[in-house]
Amino acid sequence: MLRIFLEVVLPIFLVAGAGSLLQRWRKLTVGPLNPLTVYVLSPALVFRLLMNAELPAATSGKIIAASVLTTVAIVVVSLGVSAVYRHARQMQSAFMLTNLFPNSGNMGLPIALLALGEIGLAFTTVIFVTQSVVGWTVGSFVAARSSGGGFGPMLQALRLPILYVLGLAIVLRGFAVSIPSPVNTAVGMLADAALPAMVLVLGFQINKGVDLSQLRDLVTSVAVRLVGSAFVAYGVTLLLGLDGAAQQAVILNAAMPAAVFTTILATEFNASPSFVGSAVVTSTLASLVTLTGIIYALQHWV
Repeated sequence: MLRIFLEVVLPIFLVAGAGSLLQRWRKLTVGPLNPLTVYVLSPALVFRLLMNAELPAATSGKIIAASVLTTVAIVVVSLGVSAVYRHARQMQSAFMLTNLFPNSGNMGLPIALLALGEIGLAFTTVIFVTQSVVGWTVGSFVAARSSGGGFGPMLQALRLPILYVLGLAIVLRGFAVSIPSPVNTAVGMLADAALPAMVLVLGFQINKGVDLSQLRDLVTSVAVRLVGSAFVAYGVTLLLGLDGAAQQAVILNAAMPAAVFTTILATEFNASPSFVGSAVVTSTLASLVTLTGIIYALQHWV
């Protein structure tokens, strides 16, 4: 686990720390960095992933289904807990954001490689692409609904370019259209900047500290995200008949901390960004402990 900390977790916190120090030094706000990430950098990242992904044919369908079904199951769990806790709409959206979407990218991919090897990395890439699409589409709707009901949240979500980038990538791949080299290079440059930008936003959020005013909700969210989701994913893999490295990859991804991009969406749509940022920071720190147990269990019992 020391190697995982040094090679995976520490670099993330170094980038976040750089953002945090800059914010403290220059008294900056997240300002245009948040909309820049939502409307430019993240669409470029998802577009590149969809255009370049080589999905393993044998089990990719089941892996995608398992990832989506796990998300649906956590939606049900989150709504149930929110009903019991009597959350207001804004808090319900924030609670769902932190529960639904694991950090499949800058933590999920390298940890899968270290824990499961090359085959685990290949399967986790399938999950990452799936989560990128589901996260930015469903996540946008969940965040947008914090400010109202009816068709308002859907209309707000439809403003985001990620939906149209998804459709464009599917069409281009379906017709085997090659992207001109200058465009491909430009998209690659933007995509490369997406993850660092997300972590910098997290660094800005860290300066606000961990808000303990909603401790019950925070502890519950972290427990659902790090432990409950892993058990749900295990049940889903049994239902779909997944085993071996594919099953382990689905479960390990489900046990990742809350995705950094949820802070982007929460800030953009004012879905209790303080709570979401606190959940991302807390779940990331707590995952050092929980992932140790999950990886041990996967290597010895699954």
